[in-house]
Amino acid sequence: MSNKKGKEVKVKKLTRPQEATYVYKAEVARVIDGDTLLLRIDLGFTVWKEQRIRLAGIDCPSIDEPKGREAFEYVREQMTKVDFVMVKTNKIDIYGRYVGHIFYSFKTENKDKIFSEGRYLNQELVDHELARVI
Repeated sequence: MSNKKGKEVKVKKLTRPQEATYVYKAEVARVIDGDTLLLRIDLGFTVWKEQRIRLAGIDCPSIDEPKGREAFEYVREQMTKVDFVMVKTNKIDIYGRYVGHIFYSFKTENKDKIFSEGRYLNQELVDHELARVI
């Protein structure tokens, strides 16, 4: 990948989760900023939980910065195109948000395929230079 000045930039890769434990179907209630979403998570047995999710392994600039606003707009645009996402999470950060990996697809409604083969939002933000790997 090259930056705006034409120089080659090595994009860091996140390790895509493979283990399907703690993976849930969720609806996006709101995009808070580039790396935080409010999800309505389907826990099964008609139990739903609204939860803030911080995207794992990345950090976007603050929403009041140009790149932060661009990250927010990118995430919001992508999330409006899907009915649901798959979220893998099991850890809470110091602010009480669950840390998660978000997967989605424009082509399939198969939850298992979305997790294993769908688009990986965390990595997309890094690939588009809207977030840094932490």
